[in-house]
Formats: sequence, structure tokens, C-alpha cells
Amino acid sequence: MGMLGNQLAAGQALTIANDSFNGDGSTVAFTLSQTVGSVNDIEVLVDNVQQSPYDSSYSVSGTTLTFSGAPSAGTNNVYVIYNASRHIATSQVIPDDGSVHSSKIASNAVTDAKIAAVATSKLTGDIPYANMPVGSVIQVQETSNNTTQSTSSTNPIVILSISITPKLTSSKMILMGSTPVSVSVGTSNAYASTYIYDPGGNQLARSITGQAGYNSDQHALFAVHSPGSTSSQTYTFSLGSSSGGTGSVSTDGQTYNFIIMEIAQ
Repeated sequence: MGMLGNQLAAGQALTIANDSFNGDGSTVAFTLSQTVGSVNDIEVLVDNVQQSPYDSSYSVSGTTLTFSGAPSAGTNNVYVIYNASRHIATSQVIPDDGSVHSSKIASNAVTDAKIAAVATSKLTGDIPYANMPVGSVIQVQETSNNTTQSTSSTNPIVILSISITPKLTSSKMILMGSTPVSVSVGTSNAYASTYIYDPGGNQLARSITGQAGYNSDQHALFAVHSPGSTSSQTYTFSLGSSSGGTGSVSTDGQTYNFIIMEIAQ
């Protein structure tokens, strides 16, 4: 016949608290090892015959078991089982293979400490950017070119631009621009400037080179900006002349770069 209810898994044991006493034909009161509240909390056997809790064969009070008549003489012939103590002596409940479904697991029940590893193939979707530590690089945008850019105007020309959509309103943007600059003299000393501008056209950084004749120099700029928005932001890296005496300024066919990093705060 099949067992009803939860079955014991392999390696588990059902332990039952019990007491045994020696009858002597005259003693009617015995001291129990546990306190009980009623006759229904225990089962009592005398000489392997179960006693009824309903015919006043015995009574209980705290830890005292009292018989209406003294049990006969014998060794461990008075046996008491504590019904409330029947339990599985293990901290494990092992379900059948394939029997636990996701609907049976409470939300947030599986903590990080319980996850040994996650396969790379499972790492899909967006990263929870809001949980990233301060200083984490959220995203990087980079562009470069080596097409010669040249101007003689004091109004800067855009040589590179980047549009970036911040993931968080609290992020800071780290901007870096680098370019070689050649300067040719006109009527007097010549000057060239490079700039980084924010989306509103405000100057974030500037580098200037002054030469008495045709020469070349490397410009490197660094800037920090807080857009305070998760809308697309366009930043520019520009080049211009800084003096009416400048013949022209150019990138001279060399590679120039512009990089933006979004940093968590």
C-alpha cells in the first residue's frame, strides 16, 4: 500500500521521543521526561497493550503519569510515546528530481550568495546601470579621422563630433581630444587653438599653440561635463586660428581622435 503524505527521502529517519519504566505491581505514578498537556499528547503501552486515554486507565499532569491501577512487575514494560515529538530528524527536504517549478520559488528568494556562476551565454539584456559603483565606466564612444582639416578663420571648424545618450541623469562625461596641428605664419606670429564644446555650444576646454613660422605641434584636451539628462547629447572637437596674422592651421594629414566616456556617480 502506498504511503500517504510526504515520504521520507533516502538517508532520513523518523525519530520519536519516548520513555520506558519498570512496573512493580504497586507504583501507579511515574515521572515523564517531557511535560504534556493532556492524555491525548501521549500513547501508553503496558505489557505491549495500548491503554485507552478515554476510559480513565491513566491521567497526566505536567510530567506525572498516573495509572488507575498499578502496572504489573516487569522490565521496561511501561512504554510512553510522545505524539507531538514525531518529526523527521534532518534539516533537509529533498524533492523528487524535476518536481520543483519556478512558480514554487518566491520572488527574490535566490540571493547572489546562492549563485555559483552564470554562463556568458546567459548574460543578455541591459546592465542595471543604476547599481554600478561610483566611478564605473558605463559606456565609451570614440571617433577618429585622418582627412586633413584646414582653416584660417578665427571661427573654429568642427573636425570631430560624437552624439551620446547618457544612461543616467547623474552621470559625468569625460571628454578627450587629441590632434596634431600645423601652423603657417601670415603677416605676424601665428596661433592655432583646439576646443571641446558641450551640447549647448559652451567651451569646455581649449589648447593654444603659437609659432613664428610654419611648424607642427600636438594638442591634447581633457574636459568633464554633467549633462543632467538621458537625452542624446552632441559634443564637438574643433580647430581654429587665434590670430589675424595666422596664414592657416591644419591637421596636416595626421590622425586625430575624440573620445567620450560616461562615468557612474
